Amino acid sequence: MKIHILSYIRLVGILENIINMTKEFYDIYKSEYTAVLDNIKYDNINIAIGLIKNAKNIFIIGNGGSLNIASHFATDLRKTSKLYLSAISLDNISHITAIGNDLNFKDIFVEQLKGLAKDVDLLISFSTSGDSENILEAVHWAMHNGIITLSFTGLKGNLKTLSQYKVLIPSYNQLILESLFSYLTHYIIEVLLNEKSI
Repeated sequence: MKIHILSYIRLVGILENIINMTKEFYDIYKSEYTAVLDNIKYDNINIAIGLIKNAKNIFIIGNGGSLNIASHFATDLRKTSKLYLSAISLDNISHITAIGNDLNFKDIFVEQLKGLAKDVDLLISFSTSGDSENILEAVHWAMHNGIITLSFTGLKGNLKTLSQYKVLIPSYNQLILESLFSYLTHYIIEVLLNEKSI
């Protein structure tokens, strides 16, 4: 019986330590998230909203979690915003794997854009690294073919200087960046919804 009581006491102590460590990490993450959010230039968000509202067609790209955000944002722009914008996430797995296998992974977005995008359409890219070759290739191609480029990115990489317009999130932290990509896209949808209801 004593062994069981001692084991229980040890377990309670371990759990208390885990809870304290988790709460400490939560507070640190929340503090960093808030500090980064407070330092995003709102003028750039406002410009992004204007570009989205006035675009004829919108194409959205990203890698990994950022591609999930791109897909979600495209869906929201088409449906939830009530503006029924022409927004497409270039996330079709058949297209991506066919291009990656037959040509090159760096071309997975460029090759799709070549068949879809027209002059003065809008390309939106999400990148935490700012240096994904397939993103840079797509933005470079778009700019040389009359397509407006808007990027959501952090402090790393070349995307922040290559793209015509950007919403720069002042952080190197991938998790913070992806969290704020989601926050900002939902904020943009809220703005579009409120404007639509006026």
